Amino acid sequence: MPAPFFEYAYSSFSYWMDISYSYKNRIWESDGRIVAFCFYENPRTDIYFCLRPGYGELAQEMIQYAAKNMPDEGAGIRLVLFGGQDELMESAKRLGYRQESESWNMQFDFVNKLDYPLPEGFHFVRPRELDTSKVGECCWKGFDHEKEEGAYVCWAGMWWTPENKLAYLEPLCTIPEYRRKGLAAAALSELYRKTKALGATHMSGGESEFYRKIGYIPAVKWTFWKKETEYEVYNNPWNEITLTDYESHMSLASIMQLQALNKLIKGQLKAWPISSTMILGIAGGNGLEHIRDSGIKKVYGVDINAAYLSETSVRYQDLGNILELLCIDLHKCSGKLPKAELLIANLLVEYIGCGCFRQVVQQVEPKYVSCVIQVNTGVSWVSDSPYLHVFDGLKRVYHQIDADMLRESMSGIGYRYIGALEYPLPNGKKLVRLDFKKGSMDMLLPDSTAG
Repeated sequence: MPAPFFEYAYSSFSYWMDISYSYKNRIWESDGRIVAFCFYENPRTDIYFCLRPGYGELAQEMIQYAAKNMPDEGAGIRLVLFGGQDELMESAKRLGYRQESESWNMQFDFVNKLDYPLPEGFHFVRPRELDTSKVGECCWKGFDHEKEEGAYVCWAGMWWTPENKLAYLEPLCTIPEYRRKGLAAAALSELYRKTKALGATHMSGGESEFYRKIGYIPAVKWTFWKKETEYEVYNNPWNEITLTDYESHMSLASIMQLQALNKLIKGQLKAWPISSTMILGIAGGNGLEHIRDSGIKKVYGVDINAAYLSETSVRYQDLGNILELLCIDLHKCSGKLPKAELLIANLLVEYIGCGCFRQVVQQVEPKYVSCVIQVNTGVSWVSDSPYLHVFDGLKRVYHQIDADMLRESMSGIGYRYIGALEYPLPNGKKLVRLDFKKGSMDMLLPDSTAG
């Protein structure tokens, strides 16, 4: 595995990871040597594989074992495979699994220097002086369980794995009141110095924008594979969220995403000389009023929730033949999507994954693609509100997407990145609009503002 998370999770936090099914994990041996390992983590339906090079003939057997024996909770298991596990990926395809998404874990290369200073007024606690109860309190609050102040305000754990010269980071957290002061960057700088002296060449990290900003780069590509089940077909979590709850949450003064998206889609619709557009995840039609003076002659609105589309048709009856609404599951849209010159996907890629989104783009064949993604800047991906738990079901379809990941994914199918626009939100998050053009770089992003 790229990093030893299983060992950490299994031995450190039994309340975080349900170990009661660990008897289902399986080891394969050859002449007394371990050559393969199949195991689950959290959630227990995510199944991971270690396969020693030269034993590819076990790949299909491992996946069949997981499908038959691992807990699936009625929705089926998900295979989690990392770049380089080609034999397992090929076996997954033969057994009817498809890649639904991907993500990149980042690492810091020690050929570069990491040297962020500790802010004035703070100090590192020496290992021999650690109060473990305060560490537990810091981690509890640092992962957003509480928001009160604590004696320890930032905790960074680093595990030295000499077998692959990796400084393995787990966990890293800062309690809410002390975030965005540079504490986490300073802590990683201190650990960089200590582990480099031991012989480390790389340091692991997470997926958030924070890591990229301090010099991490994408290093480990994870892919997620599912076999479609009847449960998934009829129980997409977006079908369980009412439009009233969704729009009420998104429009709160502490969130303001509905208002921000309205301004962003206005800019998207007027950015290029087009006559047709497709809006994915159209929900209640936020921003469609800007069609009226845009010169666009055809708009396709796509969503998986039929109730959302029904409300949109009532709200925008005046758009007549210009607006065509399509109730489609994008994971099963082959042959169902019409062509359009501009494809808009705002806060959508996070819920279908880059792999599925690429397939949609290739089917629609737009000249331009404009996406809005959310940058969480150290806070939860769903903002706190009275409607928070309405969105609990989305956890099983949500994928962290960053700008680098999306740019690389689009480049792979012939779309060139042509510009970005950031829109800050009141809770510290921000929306980022990323624009792409098919083919050459002869078109620059038109002037636009977040206002």
